[in-house]
Amino acid sequence: MTFKSKRDLPVFLLLVASIIVIAIALLTPVVLHIISTDAIDWILVILLIIGFAIVSGILIWNYFDIYYEFRDDYLIVKNGIFKSKIPYNTIKKVKATKRMFTGYRTNSSRDALEIEYSYGMGSVIISPEHKDKFIAELMNRSPQAVFYTSNN
Repeated sequence: MTFKSKRDLPVFLLLVASIIVIAIALLTPVVLHIISTDAIDWILVILLIIGFAIVSGILIWNYFDIYYEFRDDYLIVKNGIFKSKIPYNTIKKVKATKRMFTGYRTNSSRDALEIEYSYGMGSVIISPEHKDKFIAELMNRSPQAVFYTSNN
């Protein structure tokens, strides 16, 4: 069973603002170099454009490729280039949170859950689309975990 991540407009706007700032930082030198120089250093221009494309691509990939998948023995938390396997028997606590910018997070919404487990990073913040169904499924697979699901 797979759950997609819930997405909030403010998080999307933050992504767009980040890409704009990166574009200004990496592409302004390209434009200024082209305007002010007769001999264009094409290697510099190409490297800066490639840098912009790579950084923006990773940000966009990490925003849109987020899902949470229940497997037989573990929960997969996938966020772009990152993927974690959390065995159900290591989950200690699940609680509602609105924290977005701290810790290991794979969410794109302020309506999130923090899953604490007993190895590796120790916790992850996620934001499944159908939170109630996700929590019910996680309760079935991790009966030892303590659940605090009302928002803080």
